[in-house]
Amino acid sequence: METITFLCKTITPMFIAGADGKTLEFRASSLKGAMRFWWRAFNAHIRVDSDVSPHGGKLNEGLRDIESRIFGGAGSSNVDAKRSSFSIQVMEIGRDANGYDLLPHRPTNSKLQAFLPASTFQVIIRIPENYRVVAKLFGDEVEVFNRDRLVTLFQLTSILGGMGKRVRRGMGSWQITSATIDQTQFPCLENPQINDIFSLVKILTPHYDLHSSGSIVMNFSGRMDKYPWVRKIEIGKKHTSADSLLYDISAATHLQKKPGLEDAYNASMGHAKMGRFASPIYVSVLPDNRSIVTTLNTIPDRDIHLSNPNIQDQFKKSFL
Repeated sequence: METITFLCKTITPMFIAGADGKTLEFRASSLKGAMRFWWRAFNAHIRVDSDVSPHGGKLNEGLRDIESRIFGGAGSSNVDAKRSSFSIQVMEIGRDANGYDLLPHRPTNSKLQAFLPASTFQVIIRIPENYRVVAKLFGDEVEVFNRDRLVTLFQLTSILGGMGKRVRRGMGSWQITSATIDQTQFPCLENPQINDIFSLVKILTPHYDLHSSGSIVMNFSGRMDKYPWVRKIEIGKKHTSADSLLYDISAATHLQKKPGLEDAYNASMGHAKMGRFASPIYVSVLPDNRSIVTTLNTIPDRDIHLSNPNIQDQFKKSFL
């Protein structure tokens, strides 16, 4: 077995709880779920369902089957159930917990418990020797996952997203401060630039380009299924503090909710009433107080004809 160890630190308040929904707890299953989300979001070039031969067997394995082989899956029966190809353990080291406003632009007296910035935790991932996952794609046996891609995926998960409530509005952001493979240290990105992030993305998939505008953009022109995959990644301007950036993100969300345009806002930016549609604009906070904004494919659960990219662009302009 090989052991990969990451020491991590929170950047913004992390509202994350255990099974009771109240007690602060950083669970390994939550972190693995986040990694699974980002792996799926970067692999839209793979069809969701497998192509099955009329004579039996799979011509091409689909995203769903490959994903279950990497991260585990229940399957339709005990025979189909798969264990995760790696194990993950999270240990809290230095906890700084206190109340914080979930909506910074609208402070209240009833603050929620959160892991505050600079709380530390350790993540230990264990994999077999010569770890690799092979799948049948486009008629060939292809190595779709290995140790390098696992490490890269963990790095991208720490940069692009957060953990807990309001992760798409900057909360729960965290960074890797040190990393080792079997006690051999390897470098981490202290303040990642767009070139650094593009280098990581290219390890996972060839289907993204770095534009002269400073954004990472999907370049795959084939057919893609309808689910939230990564369209674009952008880095915003530096703020004086993470708190000021969180305020701007929260205020920008409020300002886009204009009277009479609620339905267009919901279809463009997400909603939690009468069904749930998670926002396709994913904002996280980098260690040096810059925003990093990932725009996902917009697939609202209703009123898709009202979805408006201009609403998304106006929201992003507040902190890009």
